[in-house]
Amino acid sequence: MKRVPPVSNWRAPTWSWASSNALIWISDTSKFHGECKQKQIWAELEDLDVQTKPSGALEYASMRVKCKPIRAVVKPGEREKISGRTVFGHILLDSKAGLRWAPIGPVGLQLYWDDMQQGGWMSDYLERKGTFHVHMLVIQRCRHDQPVKRYVGDCVEGLFLAPRDGSEDVFERIGLFCANATEIVSKIVASHEGSETKIITLV
Repeated sequence: MKRVPPVSNWRAPTWSWASSNALIWISDTSKFHGECKQKQIWAELEDLDVQTKPSGALEYASMRVKCKPIRAVVKPGEREKISGRTVFGHILLDSKAGLRWAPIGPVGLQLYWDDMQQGGWMSDYLERKGTFHVHMLVIQRCRHDQPVKRYVGDCVEGLFLAPRDGSEDVFERIGLFCANATEIVSKIVASHEGSETKIITLV
């Protein structure tokens, strides 16, 4: 797969598709659960601030979101095999509930880091980056008992965020996650329910 160079000059906020040259992520929950009446949105847009030049080009853009950010720690892990898939690392929610994750497969938690070159290997990325702290923002959840296309049961999706310049309430998007295994979803949901409701700014 062809590697995509990072954007050298600011042209959009981190939460916008226009901020990256990489492929656009299509929400699995919206795609496969779009008609499901049990789909829930767990983040609420409070305000959108956009400033443009006379030409229409963006000068600045931010959004304020009401949500429950979950503190988490991403750690490299042993390259263990589960059901034939390689597990590359672990995520600790609130430094307690541990989640194993892999790029795809029956482990049930997929994620992608925005600053990882497209076509790169997740194991190489983690070995280079090491352990780091993030916030997880659950955007939507769908819980149902009957099959919806190829999905059954719980699923949650959202963003990985990092504080901007050490701020407590201003964040940048640094990645994406999707969980669709019951045990993993239940841990994320429990941490979400135990987190404080805040209004944060995404830039």
